[in-house]
Amino acid sequence: MIIEIISITVLSFIANMIGTISGFGVGTIMTPILLLFLPFGQTILLVCIIHWFHDIFKWYFFRHGLDLKLFLYFGIPTVFATALGALLVTPTQSVVLTSLLGLFLIVSVAMMYAVTSFKIPNNWVTGMVGGLLSGFFAGIFGIRGAVRSVFMAAFDLRKATFIGTTGAISFFLDSTRMVVYLWDGIRIAQPLFFALALFVPASFLGAYLGSRIVHYIPQHHFRNVVSLFLLIVGIKLLLTPWLG
Repeated sequence: MIIEIISITVLSFIANMIGTISGFGVGTIMTPILLLFLPFGQTILLVCIIHWFHDIFKWYFFRHGLDLKLFLYFGIPTVFATALGALLVTPTQSVVLTSLLGLFLIVSVAMMYAVTSFKIPNNWVTGMVGGLLSGFFAGIFGIRGAVRSVFMAAFDLRKATFIGTTGAISFFLDSTRMVVYLWDGIRIAQPLFFALALFVPASFLGAYLGSRIVHYIPQHHFRNVVSLFLLIVGIKLLLTPWLG
């Protein structure tokens, strides 16, 4: 278990650094790796806890960028759509839909690269549509940040607004998920529980380093950085189900 704890500590640092720079990715990075040596229930709860702290750190470092209106009209529909998506999950649809989600991300990134002026108006209508779609995909696939970041990037927000607002929305969702997991009786092993004393500081250091790196990324290049991470996730989702 010592090797596992050291590995998760390092992984927490890396995932939080990347997640802070891109605005998403902690769960996408950590979940498939932890599933290699942890049971599913422990994995989703542990990642949720680490992601919850990541939300706090990300919001704290970029709290001055929080857009309260965007948080409300994007975040609230996300919660309801997440519940709906979760109810519609069936085992037979996962491969095709996962690939379609990957294709959606790739096409979205291609559009943003092909048309550099491509932008979605940031208002309550587009915010609610984005919240509903990102929540729906989150409920089906458990992938929250990628689809949300497609819309946030298309809104062409300032760096601080993008990261601070996504952190606040994600905190709200992860708090809800954590309560549900605990209510359902999911627990993590005692050694991992005590090892949170290592995972959380490592997450903080990763988020801090990521926040410093973001400050050196010019605003006009920031959307390209986010798009690159979206492209990587999209390719992974498109190919993984078929490659096993």
